Amino acid sequence: MNSDLTRSNSRLPISRQILASIQEMPVHLPKKQEDTAARLVIAERVYNNTRIVELTGPIHLETSPLLHKFLQKKLNEQPAKLLLDLAGVPSVDSTGLAVLIDYRREACHFNGRLALSGLGPRILAAMSIVRLEPIFSIYENITDGLAALAVADEVSSSSSLRRQVPRPGRNTYNPFALAQSLACSH
Repeated sequence: MNSDLTRSNSRLPISRQILASIQEMPVHLPKKQEDTAARLVIAERVYNNTRIVELTGPIHLETSPLLHKFLQKKLNEQPAKLLLDLAGVPSVDSTGLAVLIDYRREACHFNGRLALSGLGPRILAAMSIVRLEPIFSIYENITDGLAALAVADEVSSSSSLRRQVPRPGRNTYNPFALAQSLACSH
């Protein structure tokens, strides 16, 4: 330390001397490491006219805008079939669920199909709590999702959910109202 600084500090109480010496100490912070837990990686490929999007990382408040932007591009492209593989996603919060709901609703306008695969127990539980399971086609893995989407066009007219709009003025609680209002007509 500087000798002038030491002489001037000697007249201060000991607590002030310690504080002054701490303030003069150089600070060596470790290099900032990238927080890979907060990143969402999106990889896309095409198989038999189905877009497969593999997601890796959590989908939450910080990462859902990236997914939203990606899915908005897909809406502009209007793919007939989109399979989101969430096997690499440990968790999805409400903002992530909102992005998925938004894409599902908008894809109905051009008869686009959305399927989800590889959902872990935490994501399935979240979807179950807010009763979203009926509006999404959910498959255990990519292979099952691809197989279901391949035959979906053949059976869509006989097995699809029809949109049911609740009558206004009814005060009864319908736990499936959200699912019914979001169901596509195909």
